[in-house]
Amino acid sequence: MNSSPWLLHADDHWYVVNKPTHISTHGAWEGDLALVEWLALHREKSLFVCSRLDKGTSGVLVFARTKEASGEAQRIHEDEASEKRYVFVSRVASSSVAPERSTWVEESPLDGKSARTEFRFLERVGNAAFFEATIKRGRTHQIRIHASRSGVPLLGDTEYGGAPFPRLMLHCAEVHWPRAAMQGATLGATQSAPVAHHTWTAPLPHSFEVLRADATAATPAHLSIACAHDRRLSYPASIASAYRVLHRGEAELPGVRGEVAIDRYGKFLSVWWYGEPLVAGSQAFVERERALDSICESEGARGAVVREMNRDAHKRGLVGGVSFVGQKPPAEFTVEEHGQEFVVSLTERQHLGLFLDQRDNRRRVFLAAKGARVANLFSYSCSFSVFAAAAECEVVFSVDAAESALALGKRNFEHNHLVASRRGKFVAEDVRAFLDRQMRKAEREGDKALFDIVVCDPPTFSSTRELGTFHVAEEWEQLARGCESLLKQGGVAYFSTNHRAAEHDAYESTLRAIFHSVTRFSAPMDFPEFDGQASTTSVGTHVKLFCCHKALLPRKPY
Repeated sequence: MNSSPWLLHADDHWYVVNKPTHISTHGAWEGDLALVEWLALHREKSLFVCSRLDKGTSGVLVFARTKEASGEAQRIHEDEASEKRYVFVSRVASSSVAPERSTWVEESPLDGKSARTEFRFLERVGNAAFFEATIKRGRTHQIRIHASRSGVPLLGDTEYGGAPFPRLMLHCAEVHWPRAAMQGATLGATQSAPVAHHTWTAPLPHSFEVLRADATAATPAHLSIACAHDRRLSYPASIASAYRVLHRGEAELPGVRGEVAIDRYGKFLSVWWYGEPLVAGSQAFVERERALDSICESEGARGAVVREMNRDAHKRGLVGGVSFVGQKPPAEFTVEEHGQEFVVSLTERQHLGLFLDQRDNRRRVFLAAKGARVANLFSYSCSFSVFAAAAECEVVFSVDAAESALALGKRNFEHNHLVASRRGKFVAEDVRAFLDRQMRKAEREGDKALFDIVVCDPPTFSSTRELGTFHVAEEWEQLARGCESLLKQGGVAYFSTNHRAAEHDAYESTLRAIFHSVTRFSAPMDFPEFDGQASTTSVGTHVKLFCCHKALLPRKPY
């Protein structure tokens, strides 16, 4: 299912992508990782927005790479020199009723401005009717409003009268761009070779194809899994071989009830089952195996490891029963992220070796770490440290009470040929003790004992011989104060927690009382959040990500 292309075209002036559903074109607030920000973070592309697609709309999206191209795009839109063809789905009451019109035009103004949409009926499958909508210059929600006024509201567009659905069923399938602009004639460019075709096409999303195959037989579970694919396309897979395929609460497995999350690690899937424990051989167990076998096939995975998660993890442990679907993975293997390798195990350890919800933060650390002093607290397998060292930091301290975790971290340094750089320091110590000791050292030695970057990703609960039990809600403020005191002026701390029972605002307000500025980051693309969703619900993401800055000292007057 991850074959859908994300990059459609790139030259000196234009950058054309296949936009997933459920991601905005541009961030709505500082820290929101929309598509422009994702491309800047993970592809280091500085792009100009030529036009936007609604958050729920997928398909062809054109960016400019230069100010000159951005200005040219504005002229193209004003002159209505480009054309966009969309495909959308509407729900109809009866498959026996033919559409009244095969083609029509809707020209009712929007916000006092002229707007024209050309519609064409394509086909009907069961109670799903497929239409084409063509526009020259789009207004806000133009196709959605015009379709609703035409009596065919979009499936998933409850704002304008459409039936509920896991996604907005609107897809920009083609953009026709002027050939002169494609060849750079109006931009004065000479280095780009002429482009043979000036039509960019994005294939129909998986959800559209499922409905086209048999809209009547498509179950809610099958459709929700298809929509989960539409939210990712091949974006995560283009930068890593480990990512989340299905987030908890995003979809149910066909034929069996219970929340599930599915991660991909290389050629294998890790399945986290949050429903009632299933008895091997029972009908529900067989249905789950059948559904997972189908997902393995569609993902091109060799097999899956299924973990049944305990509700009272502190008393009974995190994982209950473990079973396998398809091929059992080797005891250990490596996965890749942005060119770095990490040792993982889906069978030998409770924590697999790479926390996927930290991918964006690892990238942020990499881009900021050159020449920096870095402290990676609760480092576990030292993935942040690997990226800091790969970015040629001055030094990175990996601190964890578990020596086995640091041993895994050292192996990750070896796999990435980072040992010889001598940038990595490994400290087997309770983080609280390390903070106390390092603060005393800073009092003696001054700034040379302080850090430019601190990463603090504590577990929800743990216990050490040195300082006893640890609970993140009780320790959060002290951790924040300790990290702030170890930062150089102008330094940055990356905080995160996946404590499900706590309110997001409580963690953020504590940080704001301590640091000069705090930015809350949205979750990674493959950990989707949904409108109106509370952070404490079982549906959606629970990771809380923050970037905190320590103020620069005011300049002394001369």
